[in-house]
Amino acid sequence: RYEPMLVTYVDILGFGELVTRKSAGEISRILRVFNEETAPPRFKHDIPGMPTEDYVSFSDLTLTCTPLGKRGNQGAVFNQILRNIHAQSILLIDEGVLIRGGITVGPATKSYRKYFGPAIIEAYKLEQKKPGHPRILVDESVLRAVRENPLLWIHDREDELQAVERFLARDEAGNSFVDYLRIAVEEVEDGAFVVNEHDKLINKRLAEYATEPDIRAKYEWLRSYHDQTVAQLTRTKRRRLR
Repeated sequence: RYEPMLVTYVDILGFGELVTRKSAGEISRILRVFNEETAPPRFKHDIPGMPTEDYVSFSDLTLTCTPLGKRGNQGAVFNQILRNIHAQSILLIDEGVLIRGGITVGPATKSYRKYFGPAIIEAYKLEQKKPGHPRILVDESVLRAVRENPLLWIHDREDELQAVERFLARDEAGNSFVDYLRIAVEEVEDGAFVVNEHDKLINKRLAEYATEPDIRAKYEWLRSYHDQTVAQLTRTKRRRLR
């Protein structure tokens, strides 16, 4: 039977091109980092009824599913998004690799070691959503689950919703996505280094793909995201200094 699940579907953008440009060893390192950062933590527990996240990885694709109908889910959405923030920032800064994906909540199940259901399809559609910007989209169903499911709250509804919304940004069309750059800059000791490396990579790729408009458009979006994020961080810093 289907049950409500938090589903995250993420893959590496332009993986086919990466395979043609990098050695097997380099690809192996990228996939190791990708899998380590997106996979849920592995630990043993003896709390009856606590659900466990399940993780599937194939080539450059990862799928994480968390049942939400049982006790023990406190902070599940928060932790899932945080892992993907780390994955995005580390892969982009250290490896020059972009990822994209979708996070949703809906009915899904596992049978014969295979996950399937409407939530899996919806997460895939989010990942494939045109024009394919390098971002992880977060469906409204995720925030709705945080608002309505007390099993997800560490303290109360307001604290949990605020914690999750802090991780998100919205584009002009109202789509929510993981605001990885802002969170990374705020969390690390040397935020200026993160900003500079992010900026350099974007400039480099804009030049590399000057004659390939489809690919360049992804970095043009990333340039806009970068500039807007830096402007927001600057405004926040000025307010704090007043």
